[in-house]
Amino acid sequence: MKQMRFFRMSLLELIVAIGLLAFISSLTSVVIYGVSREWQSVQNKARVLSECQAIDRIAESAFRNAIPFHWSTENEQDSQILLFQGTGYDLYFVYRHPAVGDPLTALRYMYIFQDGDKVIARYRNTPMFPTDVRTESRETQTEIIASGVRNLSFMYAYRDPQNGAVSWTPNWDTDEEENIPIAINMFIRWENDVQHAWLRRTAGNGFAEAYDIRKDENEQEMGPVILNSQKSGNNNTGSSGSISNERGSTR
Repeated sequence: MKQMRFFRMSLLELIVAIGLLAFISSLTSVVIYGVSREWQSVQNKARVLSECQAIDRIAESAFRNAIPFHWSTENEQDSQILLFQGTGYDLYFVYRHPAVGDPLTALRYMYIFQDGDKVIARYRNTPMFPTDVRTESRETQTEIIASGVRNLSFMYAYRDPQNGAVSWTPNWDTDEEENIPIAINMFIRWENDVQHAWLRRTAGNGFAEAYDIRKDENEQEMGPVILNSQKSGNNNTGSSGSISNERGSTR
C-alpha cells in the first residue's frame, strides 16, 4: 500500500502565492476596467458624431434654405404675419424643400427646441403658427437630433443700417423686422461642457449686400431688387401665403 504524500507549504510560500494571486487579479481588473472605459468613450464619441452629423444635415438643408414666408390673416390691420420666431432658446422658420408629401408642397415648416437633455426638431408640410408650434398634430413629425445636451441657444445676424456692419442678437422681433436674419448660429453645449456651433447663411435675406453694390454701380438702371410672389402673380408655395424677399437673393 502506497503512502500518500502531503506537501506542506511554509508560511512564507503561502504569503507569496496569495500575493501573486492578488497581483494577477488586480492587473486583470485594471485591464478590464480600462478596456470598458475606452469602449464607453468610443461609444459616446460615436454617438456625438452621429448626432453632430444629423444636426449638420439640418443646418445644411434647412438653415441654408430658410426664406421669409408671410401668411394672410383675417385681421385687416395686420393682413400678413411672418412665419418666423427666433429666440435665444428655440427657433421656428420656413425653408425650401423638395416637393414631397401630402399635400404636395415645396416648403417645410420646422421648429427646433430643447426638451430636457434632448434637442428636438418638429416639422410638417403645412404651416404652423408661432403661437402653436409646441402643439403636436397628425401632420407633425418629430425627430430627436441630439441627446445629452446641457443647453441650446441661438443667435441671429443682421446688417446694421447705419454702418453696414454685421451684428448679432439673441432674439428676432418679427414686429420690427419684415425679413428673416441673414444668418443663423445654433450653439449646443453638451453635458461634458463641450460646445459646438452651427453657423449658416439663410437663403432669403441678401438685400444689404446685393442692393448696395448695384446701387453704387448704376442706381437708376438697376434700382432695388424686389421679389414678391403676390405682386408678380407667381405662387409656387403649394399653400396659401406668399414668399417675399425684399432684400434680394443671397446666391
